[in-house]
Order: sequence, then structure tokens, then C-alpha cells
Amino acid sequence: MKKNEKKYSGGFTFVEFVLLASFVGLMTMLVFLVLGFDTESIKKDQCISFQKKVQVNVRSFQDKKNLNPGDKIDWSRIGMDIGQRCPSGGRYVFSDFIPSIGFPACQCEYPCPGSTHHPITTEGW
Repeated sequence: MKKNEKKYSGGFTFVEFVLLASFVGLMTMLVFLVLGFDTESIKKDQCISFQKKVQVNVRSFQDKKNLNPGDKIDWSRIGMDIGQRCPSGGRYVFSDFIPSIGFPACQCEYPCPGSTHHPITTEGW
């Protein structure tokens, strides 16, 4: 073997290791960014689902007690936890009166950037 020949050891060079670590770090950062957006979307869906649950309970109570839109809601008799907060940290505002068809009995006041925690429609609720 000549003096100038180096035997290949089969490991990573320092530059290859730094490039690999940078790539792994970048991919990890992208995964966390994507998951961060998904968690806000999940919280928004949970919030709207709670509003639907409230609406269904109010309509059931209305039917059971033969109440009309505009009649006062007795939240203690409906069995809903009206102290509950939105999963994103917002506050729910509950109506004092049974709403007309198409209007929600509960709304979220969370200021979500780019969208709101209000359902597109309450049709079928």
C-alpha cells in the first residue's frame, strides 16, 4: 500500500453528519408546524360540536316542555354545563331565550385568526 492512499473506514464524515442532522431538524420542524395547524382545527371542530350538542338539547327541551321561540331558557333544567370553555380558550355565550329556527342557542367568542368558531349553518340541528 502506498503512503498517500487512505483506507475508507465506512463511517460518516463530519460534513455528511452535519447535513444529515440539519435535514432531520428541518423535517421535525415541518412536522410540528403541520401538527400545530391540525390541533387548532381539531379544537375548532370540538367547539362547533359542543355548540351543536347545546342546540340539540335546547330543541329537545323546547319540544318536551311545549315552549316557543322567545320563551325563557332555564339552563339548570336542560342539564348543560354552561360554565364550560371552548377548547381553544374562548368563552361560550348562552342565549337567555329559546332561539328561532336557524339561530344558535350558544355561540363561541374565540377570535380564531382567519376563521371563527361559528358553524356555517345550524340547519338540521
